[in-house]
Amino acid sequence: MKMEVEIISKEFIKPSSPTPHHLKYHKLSFFDISASVAPYIPLVLYYPINRDTNFSSHNIHHDVSKRLHILRQSLSETLSRFYPLAGRTKDNYFIDCNDEGVYFAEAKVKSPLNEFLKHPNLSLIYNFLPDESKMRPIPGNCVAGVQATTFSCGGIGLILDSDV
Repeated sequence: MKMEVEIISKEFIKPSSPTPHHLKYHKLSFFDISASVAPYIPLVLYYPINRDTNFSSHNIHHDVSKRLHILRQSLSETLSRFYPLAGRTKDNYFIDCNDEGVYFAEAKVKSPLNEFLKHPNLSLIYNFLPDESKMRPIPGNCVAGVQATTFSCGGIGLILDSDV
């Protein structure tokens, strides 16, 4: 199965409230540092469109836009509580919790989600990952990234990628 993922937009989602000054730097634990060198296996969460919700079946594009708007809002609110994720790597031991935000990419696929799930191909999962160049664990890069991939049916594939 050939599947082409097209990136529609890229942005940074910032926390809904600023990180307190006394929490500006987050020191990584021994476990955090050790885990960053372990093999990474991405996890993609797939959400089919639920016809029983308030979303209409006649305008999938509008419904998907509404769902992605809610996702952006809730991510912004969540980052206020998990403030290191909105920072940048300072070095191998610290995160600068500067509220620059999480890298967020919106992508789309022209095939329906059930077609992909009926014939899963693990090599295609990498199409759902956020831009790898933004996620390398080097000083100044993002700590976390999110990619929301929408399918033609209205389903969504969602992944949070983090280097810690």
